Amino acid sequence: MEQIVAREERFTKDFSSHPLPPLFISQGCEESKFKTEWLTPSTDEAVKDLLNGSRQTLFISTNALEEKYVDIIRKNVDEKDLRVYLCLGDKKKNTSVIAKLKDRCFIRYGVAQVGSLWISDCNTLNARGSINLGGYQATLNKSQLDDSYRSFCYLFWNSATHEISEGEESKVASFDTKIVTNHDFHQAHKLNDHLKCDTAEFLCQTKRTTDLQLSTALQAKVIASRKLNQLVSSSIEKQLHVALAERNLPTISAGNNKIWLLPDEANSNSVNWALELNGQQALELKTSLEELIASMKWQLSYETTVENIVGKAILYPDSLNSEPLTCKENISTELKDFICDSFEEFLDAEPSTLVCSQTGFQKNNIAKSVQYDVRIHPPYLPKGAVQAELVEQWGRADKQWHAAINTLRAKIESLESTFDELKKGPLIGKLKQFLLGQNRAVKENTGNLRELSSFLPSSSSPADREEKMALLKKVGFDISRRKKDTEAEKQKAKALKQWEEKQESLLAKLRESEDAYEKSVSRKEQQTIEIKKKKDLVKSQAQEKLQSFNEKNEQYENTPSNFEELSKLIKTSKAAKKWPGELKSLINNANSQLNQLSKSLETLADKVEQSKRNVVSCKQALEDHKSENTISKELSDHFDKQLGIKEDQSLNINWPSAELPANNLKLFSANNKLYLVVYFQEHIEQARKDAVRLGAALCIKREQEKENA
Repeated sequence: MEQIVAREERFTKDFSSHPLPPLFISQGCEESKFKTEWLTPSTDEAVKDLLNGSRQTLFISTNALEEKYVDIIRKNVDEKDLRVYLCLGDKKKNTSVIAKLKDRCFIRYGVAQVGSLWISDCNTLNARGSINLGGYQATLNKSQLDDSYRSFCYLFWNSATHEISEGEESKVASFDTKIVTNHDFHQAHKLNDHLKCDTAEFLCQTKRTTDLQLSTALQAKVIASRKLNQLVSSSIEKQLHVALAERNLPTISAGNNKIWLLPDEANSNSVNWALELNGQQALELKTSLEELIASMKWQLSYETTVENIVGKAILYPDSLNSEPLTCKENISTELKDFICDSFEEFLDAEPSTLVCSQTGFQKNNIAKSVQYDVRIHPPYLPKGAVQAELVEQWGRADKQWHAAINTLRAKIESLESTFDELKKGPLIGKLKQFLLGQNRAVKENTGNLRELSSFLPSSSSPADREEKMALLKKVGFDISRRKKDTEAEKQKAKALKQWEEKQESLLAKLRESEDAYEKSVSRKEQQTIEIKKKKDLVKSQAQEKLQSFNEKNEQYENTPSNFEELSKLIKTSKAAKKWPGELKSLINNANSQLNQLSKSLETLADKVEQSKRNVVSCKQALEDHKSENTISKELSDHFDKQLGIKEDQSLNINWPSAELPANNLKLFSANNKLYLVVYFQEHIEQARKDAVRLGAALCIKREQEKENA
């Protein structure tokens, strides 16, 4: 049979028309370099050229002067008598520079600033200058030079906190003379006041700014770097045209009225060396920005589908710092194993439906179509499940069944033991035929019990159970009946034997009494003759003695001379009292002897009569015995108890109210629910019916899956 195990499934899902969220799509080209004649990438050569080209004055304003420019400044000061004014930020960041230049430059510090200003030979025909924005530097025109110079003077004299002149350091306050500036946006806390007055139609920003208030118009275009997640997110929320730059670009905010060129990482709390552009510079910059955004590698798409980006690299706005993804034509993926909640799911549900929670669109593993491999498991028996109460009930019923069989076997063994005893006992002659019949019946019952012992009620049908139960009851009834019959026959045979023995005894007594009677009659006849002779002898002797007495005593000649007469007179005559003692003694002695002999005769007669009565009594006893019923009465309950025979008890087994599942399937219980464990495909159909009948859920055991693995 085919075992039920988890199955391998494979299906394909088409994502061609799946709508995508806003994302950046690679255009497959290198973006053009941003460059104008006056706004170029920052280089050391440009700074060194300005330093070396200075003739009279040099104005530098920066937060921290780089060490690489110190020797150039010292050389120009020493060789040209160049006057150098340094407006620096924090002293700690410029300690080494200050130490090296304090004897050659006029230094003031304490002005925090972003970006830097470089002006050479101001107020001369050779005046020139630039603002370093960070990654880019802007060459200043005449107007911008004037504006920047005035701003430098204001910061140098009014904003610095300390100065170093001719090597001496001192704390300074604001300059008494008012310095007039053309604009105040270079000053700390002022730039935002200007920026918030206009909204940008074009924003280019690849470096972070802390708190500048850069606002964009509804239809603005934005160039940003992948580092500026917040700017990109806010721009997408506003549905702006967004492109991503691969390299650093200057920070530009281009509005309707003005274009602002801002230093990298501008900070409203600091001095910001920014430029406000207009006129030709603004027009030129706008044109450059339009060309630049069109050439950006990463262009934002708000509405597209998977089929439109196959083979292209993409970036999601929420993961700009991650490696770009490429949309593939087809991919394969293996899903986590899925364990079904029910056997219906396992057998009938489509795999794609079962694992739909795992096959949603995966934006980080994007393809036009995805082939899924998944292992679908049937539901498993919960851990901690125990045998269901119904199984326990059937287990107890099976035990009751076998206990009943064992009880009947014990009764049969007891019967066989009784038969053996009877075969060896004195009653065998009367029970031989009966025991032969009983043995045949016992063998038949033993065979029935052997058949019944191999029967398991829990795994049988109700009809089979009813049939076997009827047979078991029949065997039980027959064994009990055989036991009673055997006991009855035993008692009957015993009674018959006792009757026969008594009859033999009575016959023996009769024969004995008849012999005794005959002997007593014969003895009486013999002794009667002998006693008569003895009487005659006594009388004769008495007569002789009487005759002798009369001869001696003549005076008593008138007394009768006959002994018998004297015997009568001595009893009746008054004269006899006067007879002499010798005569009386003679008569009395003779009479005494005669009386003794008469009594002997009477005794013999009595014995004869007694023997006769004994014969009559024995005959009567024999007749009475013959008329007695030799068949024993049916055993009473009291007699049964004396013999140790229990009342027949009906064989009742408490069958559970529900049948166990077919095919020996196991039923378990867990968390107040029933679970039916099925092992083979061929059993599923019947198992489903049993599960419905029992209110159980179909499942398999985890060990079943492991054994197959």
